[in-house]
Amino acid sequence: MVAATLRRGLGLAPLLALSACAGPAGLFPPHVWDLLGGLVVILGLLAVGLWWMSSDQPLSRRGDRRRRLALEELDRRYAAGDIGREEYLQRKLDLLDTDLR
Repeated sequence: MVAATLRRGLGLAPLLALSACAGPAGLFPPHVWDLLGGLVVILGLLAVGLWWMSSDQPLSRRGDRRRRLALEELDRRYAAGDIGREEYLQRKLDLLDTDLR
């Protein structure tokens, strides 16, 4: 095609115009690459949002998780007989009272 265009005397102008619209690797016009880039950004943001919402530890609940784990450990120690009733109740009250401080 290049040789035929040059033989007809049209010069390189039509070929340059075609290559300018070809985009990266000459597959699609530039506006298609713009749309694909925007789509990748949107899908990336959507993936990050879904990951954040599905995680079991959102940033505001990290303290709640630690408190829940501490209460579970306290319950386990009381059930095993490692601590007495009075100590269990006092420690549980201390753990639950941290919300008020």
